[in-house]
Amino acid sequence: MLRPEDGDVQSAAIHVEVLYFDGCPNFTPSVDLVRDVARELGVDVSIVAREVKDADDAARLRFPGSPTVRVDGNDVEPEVERRGIPAFGCRLYDGEGVPPRALIEQAIRGRMG
Repeated sequence: MLRPEDGDVQSAAIHVEVLYFDGCPNFTPSVDLVRDVARELGVDVSIVAREVKDADDAARLRFPGSPTVRVDGNDVEPEVERRGIPAFGCRLYDGEGVPPRALIEQAIRGRMG
């Protein structure tokens, strides 16, 4: 289920937030990848899309670029959070615009009590 940030989010075992800026070409493929991983792992997730509108939003949300995937509040790439550098622009994961499947799998598995 994909909900806008201010929508009514139903309880789910795992909360996934995808932060993006309008027009990001990697937003939809990232959401699709989260859905695929959750389905493959057989886990219930609630996916919330949160649009980052400007550099102020990026700073407030500690947004390292679009798309950013957070599982239960934690970035799928933990070292990015330690750096804490906000960026209102595209985000690359090992040179690619969509996070690697392994990062999403690891993050979701880590929350599967």
